[in-house]
Order: sequence, then C-alpha cells, then structure tokens
Amino acid sequence: MYFAVSPWAATTLAQLTAEVESTRATAEPCHAIALVDLAFDATWLNAPRWRRAPRCSLYEAGRLAELSAVGLWIVPLSGLAPTVAEALSALQQVVSGKPMFSVLLSALSPEALASYWQPFLQARTADGLDWPVRWGDTRVSPHLLNAMTDAERGAFLAPLHAWLTVDRSGQLQQWCGAGQSAPVAWQDSVWALDDERFGQLVDVCEADAVISRIDDQRPDLLKHHTPLACHRRVAQCLNLANRGGLQAAPDRHALSMIGLNLDEAFMQHPAFERLLNNTRAGASFAREIKALPDDFWDACARQDAVA
Repeated sequence: MYFAVSPWAATTLAQLTAEVESTRATAEPCHAIALVDLAFDATWLNAPRWRRAPRCSLYEAGRLAELSAVGLWIVPLSGLAPTVAEALSALQQVVSGKPMFSVLLSALSPEALASYWQPFLQARTADGLDWPVRWGDTRVSPHLLNAMTDAERGAFLAPLHAWLTVDRSGQLQQWCGAGQSAPVAWQDSVWALDDERFGQLVDVCEADAVISRIDDQRPDLLKHHTPLACHRRVAQCLNLANRGGLQAAPDRHALSMIGLNLDEAFMQHPAFERLLNNTRAGASFAREIKALPDDFWDACARQDAVA
C-alpha cells in the first residue's frame, strides 16, 4: 500500500525526543505513550522485540473489541527501551514510513486514557451509522481535530499535556491539551458528526483513497513523484474533477491517473479547459479525453518522459 507521506526530516527525531523529555521534566504526572494504528501492520506487536512490551488496546473494552487486532493501541515508551531516545528511534525504524505512530504525553495512565477516550473512538453520522475514528493515522488526525467543535476538541485533549505527531511532509506537529489528571468525562457515548463535517472529512481523505487504488493498479505512476508531490497532484486533480462536474468515482480516478502521467501544465492548457467546460455541461469524460488533440498530449507530456 502506498501511504503518500514523506520520510521524516533529518531533525525530526531529535526534535521529537527533546519535546518528550522536556515535557516529562516539567509536567506532573506525565506518561509518555506511543499511539499505534495496527491497521497498517497487524503483526507489529507480535514481533520478538515488542512481544513483551506493556500495551493497552483502545478497542478492547468497547464496542470495537472485535477490531482490536487491527485497531488502536497505546504502548508506554518505557516498556520499549531504557531511554526515550532509544524507544523513539526504534519506533521510527519499525514503522518505516507508515503513518501509524505518534506520541501522547498524558496526565492519565494508559489504562485510564483508554477508558476516557471511549466516546471519541466512534463517530455517529446523521443517518445513525457509527464509524471507527482512526486517530492513529497521522495523515488524517489533523483533519479530525479540525472537524471537532471547540468543546469536543477541548474534552478530547483534556488529559494530554501534548500530542506529538509527524505530518505528511515529515515535520513535527504538536497539539496541546490541558494536562488534567481528573478530566470531566464526555457526556455522549459517541462523537456526533453532522453531514457537513462528515462530508468535509470524506473530501480531505479522498486523495489518499485514490492513491491507494492507483498503487494497486498502476504503481509505476507513483514513482514519478515524491510521496508528498503525489498527494498534492491527486488532490489538484480531484479539484479539477469538481470544476468539471465529475462526480463518478471511475472518472475521478481516471483523471488522477492521467494527471500523474502528465506535466502540471496540463491543468492550464486551453484544450483541457474546454474539456472541463464540456463535462460540466454533461459531456462524457471518456469521450472528451479521447477527443483531446495531439498537440495537447505533446505539450503536456511529463518532462522526464520526454528526456
């Protein structure tokens, strides 16, 4: 699976280590915990190095128990290595570019935090459906936090002194909470999401879903760009699809594949502008693509393909 995240910057591990150690030195109580999403690697905790490490499943005590094997786990850093630096370095190596690991600096113990976070592990949409919330996926956790109301976000982060994660570009990112050792429990059993916020989350996650499908079908297209550039290009193509009124998933997928195989200049080419105008008026995307003139393909060929 292709994850569209760049490698950590050269200074990120040192910055992450310094933040953890600094907060532990000044905040009391402070539990340094790794948040790990096993959907990316269900065998991770069974590897010899980690098999005896203390851990706590966020799903085990609730309605998502049957998904524990591929769910969210919290693991104290102290159980992974003698020092914070060694634990974080080992985690960075083992996840090898997967967006599955961040650090929680919590006033609550791992077990208490798992209990407190239960209402936030599922989102309920207006149609009454419940959806697991993948807080451990560092590609989407910023969008999840942005989708929360101030009250929801404040309650969710209340037990944390800080949540440290590495963003899509490989840079350290931090959210601060109140660091409360006795936070007030959230009054609802699930996180209620209205249609607007749920739709926004679906939109921001679409590019990653499209990239994953492209990786299954044409992984060669993803090798022409850095992971970050792949995500940017696909997101741009999906915006173009919106402009052209292309709502069908196969059309949006096809446009993204075409976009990865062309120079970025194709987006401004007059022939492509006409295509978008025509599809917005109801024309078939497939027919419009076939009707593009040869000079469009010549002018917009990817430069490394021409060289």
